[in-house]
Amino acid sequence: MAINVFTETELQPLLDEATANQTKEQFISRTVENLINTLRRNALHYRAYGPYWWWLKKLLMEQGDTRTLFPVGNLDEEILNQLTFNDPAYGIVAAWQYAEWQFEMGAQANTQHVLDTEEGDFLTYELFDEELEVRAVLRQAH
Repeated sequence: MAINVFTETELQPLLDEATANQTKEQFISRTVENLINTLRRNALHYRAYGPYWWWLKKLLMEQGDTRTLFPVGNLDEEILNQLTFNDPAYGIVAAWQYAEWQFEMGAQANTQHVLDTEEGDFLTYELFDEELEVRAVLRQAH
């Protein structure tokens, strides 16, 4: 079942705002660096991004030093294949928009996400990144 995703047209105002005082390249680079640092402090932060997490994780692995965060680099290919963006900046603002909704609902720590499908149905998606879940448990143990 295909999920509805943000279009570049929907995301353009968000991207314009995000790049008002910086280039797209700076925006992407700073986001990668900041998100890696955030995940090192709070591994479970990834949950706020819902299905967009897998796209973000792939971007982080391509553009950042994530060997200690994601030694294996597992991805949900089925979801990832539905999230394609011509420009990484659009993927970032899509993930941010989704996370903002999660924060507004107080659901940023949830692993279950209800997604709209292209068929007009709803799909409950269970987000689970084993690498970050294990990291969070090990961090709590110390």
